[in-house]
Amino acid sequence: GEINIPTIAKETLYLQLPDVNAEFTVNVPQEVKKLNITVPNTDESNVGLDLIVKAPNSTVEIKDSQLNTINGTTAQNTLILNGVTVNEVVVVQGNVVVENDSVVGEIAPGEIAPGEYVDASTITIYVDETIQDDIAINGSFIVEEEKEGDIKFITSAAKLQQLADKVNNDGANFADQTITLLADIDLNNVEWTPIGTEDNYFAGTFE
Repeated sequence: GEINIPTIAKETLYLQLPDVNAEFTVNVPQEVKKLNITVPNTDESNVGLDLIVKAPNSTVEIKDSQLNTINGTTAQNTLILNGVTVNEVVVVQGNVVVENDSVVGEIAPGEIAPGEYVDASTITIYVDETIQDDIAINGSFIVEEEKEGDIKFITSAAKLQQLADKVNNDGANFADQTITLLADIDLNNVEWTPIGTEDNYFAGTFE
């Protein structure tokens, strides 16, 4: 199947795909900045979708889903796998975040032309410490590890709030540490306290 999202689409879209043994291609126009995908696992006998996402200007988050393969072309700020089980992730463009008990069999560079593959050294794979050893990473990707209790990368409003709480209330100043923002975050209707106070200030690098 193929899904062509119209150019009149909103900046943020939510897409639920069927749990079938099939190949789906999702073509995303440049107007869409954030695409959220779920694939409910309703039939455990299914191998799962082979999902091809062509979203060169979007941040794509796949959440709580079981798939066979993901072939991702996303904006440089990320393909976020949040509670996802997938056998293989092929990266054509964009960084990848693997978090929240995701299970990924393999990550490999994608083909950008017949016989020509993306330069893996230009792509960063961000992983939780607990799952890094379980992923076969093929190619010279840059791998950034987040240890338990760390806040190394920000992918959600909740993670940004967690950073503010650690600075404001716990007095953690993150000196000599780099915090990387990896996704466009919408704080609409979110109770927000700015990061840092007169006594507890942020002393790290926020990229």
